[in-house]
Amino acid sequence: MAKDKKKEVTIFVEGTPHQWPKGEISYEEVVALEEPCFASNPNITYSVTYKRGMGNKPEGTLVA
Repeated sequence: MAKDKKKEVTIFVEGTPHQWPKGEISYEEVVALEEPCFASNPNITYSVTYKRGMGNKPEGTLVA
């Protein structure tokens, strides 16, 4: 494996697996995995919770 290639993890969004480079992912990036046409709209919000997170954040909620 090349040194510059990051390891990937599998993120499940609404039951669908998505490959993502290991590391942090933002609220907007998670929502875009489910809604590729996601545009910031103050009238629409999504609930994003996670578990099995890294380090000292094993579970929680992402906010916009």
